[in-house]
Amino acid sequence: MPGEALKFPDVSKIFPQSEQSKVKPLQMSISGDRPRVLLAEDDPVHSLTLFHFLSQAGYEVVVAVTGADAISELRKADHPPVAILRAQLPGMNGVEICQRMNEAGKNVFLILYSEQPTTEQIVAALEAGADLHLEIRSGEGVAGSREGRRTHHRA
Repeated sequence: MPGEALKFPDVSKIFPQSEQSKVKPLQMSISGDRPRVLLAEDDPVHSLTLFHFLSQAGYEVVVAVTGADAISELRKADHPPVAILRAQLPGMNGVEICQRMNEAGKNVFLILYSEQPTTEQIVAALEAGADLHLEIRSGEGVAGSREGRRTHHRA
């Protein structure tokens, strides 16, 4: 609800002390008056749908169709601080993108999504550097991104 303070769980109760330093906070930079998000999706229907909802939610959306396009955008000095990546992209999958961003030390909040991921796929994505892995259901990708925006405005 507007004007209502967000309540976040006590991280010390979720992560052991040794893991807390690995949790990176979501930070959004604003280009002009809108926060930027990279959307990497090869399906035109999904891409247009997510683009529409993210734009309506107030984001400037940078679209990539392949894994190589996504990496190219994320290597730029002014890359979007948040990337929403389909787990399976042509040329390079989302886990590989997460590994490369992690190895390069890039500060990007990485959200992967897929249909019916296995536990092993989710664990692999998180170990590779993904901050969040979502199973595709109606509107979940947008909900996760909007949550990040609220975090930005609160900071």
